[in-house]
Amino acid sequence: MMRNHLALAQQKTYGLELLGIAAHVYMDTFSHSGFSGVGSSLNKVIEGSIKPLDVKDPKMADYVLTKLGRFVKRFKIGSVISFFAEESTSSLGHGAVATFPDRPYLKWCFEYEYPHESSESNLPIEAEQIETRDNKINFFEGCELLYSYFRQHAEDVYDSPEFIPFDDIADDIKAIIAVEEDCDGRVDEWRALKWNNTPIIEPKVRYNKSDWENQKFDFEDKEEAKDNISTNVYRFHQAAAYHRYYVLKDLLPAYGIAVY
Repeated sequence: MMRNHLALAQQKTYGLELLGIAAHVYMDTFSHSGFSGVGSSLNKVIEGSIKPLDVKDPKMADYVLTKLGRFVKRFKIGSVISFFAEESTSSLGHGAVATFPDRPYLKWCFEYEYPHESSESNLPIEAEQIETRDNKINFFEGCELLYSYFRQHAEDVYDSPEFIPFDDIADDIKAIIAVEEDCDGRVDEWRALKWNNTPIIEPKVRYNKSDWENQKFDFEDKEEAKDNISTNVYRFHQAAAYHRYYVLKDLLPAYGIAVY
């Protein structure tokens, strides 16, 4: 996927938007490993087996467990609808382990309801298999590889680009990943990242999910419809449409997976 999107990004006006979408998907393959993106009993986890490990801040440990409790409670309110919601959530992707895979700093463990065969453990299928995950390791590996892809794009598209060597900021990235904070707190840590005493992220740049979406409200004000093609939101939807088609109708079938 990344190689395909890197090649296409050189040719398309929505190249950067496409790489942004690909980056999200790519990083999820590290954090969501061991859980498939389709409904499967192999995604189910034994209730009560999910436990955070080595969380240094007691308040953050409580925060993580509270979030888990709220997530589980949403699908255990006793109705027929909640039964089917619980069944679908526990078997789809990493729904059974809530947001634990998405917290970079977290080390945690769980047990699959249906143990997976493992060539490494050589355990029989009925044997207990406690999975231990250290998200810090997975996230750092993803960051390093994602850096290499972004660097490749810069080399392909720009004249004589200057790079920050990954090794120069590797320790800082590890430290940021390990920060036990909520989403806003972790964003602040990334925004404070510097190289040679210079901020890597421009101080004025701040993500707002509404910025691009709000561009759609200006479409009618343009003299011609074609004037909207250059907007971020239009290019993003172009990229999203291509990415969805590529994954479902090209990439997955190449590996024998048919999606109807």
